[in-house]
Amino acid sequence: KSAGFLILAARTDPHAVKQEGISTFLVPDPGSNPAIELTRIETMGLGPVPTFSAHFRDLVLPPDALIGPENKGWQCVLGGL
Repeated sequence: KSAGFLILAARTDPHAVKQEGISTFLVPDPGSNPAIELTRIETMGLGPVPTFSAHFRDLVLPPDALIGPENKGWQCVLGGL
């Protein structure tokens, strides 16, 4: 079973350099989205925290899935670390 949501960080400005041009999105219920394939990754010491690799195929998100300002998602990524 997967999480109830996925936070996706994606490059939304292909001309930006390094961490600029990254936006973050909230993807609800990724396990039931046909555009997302989740594969469980076995990890040591993180038993209660399942880890998955995610593969996206023609994923389309609504505008309200954007977390924060467009192209400013790097700050969100750093906050999650």
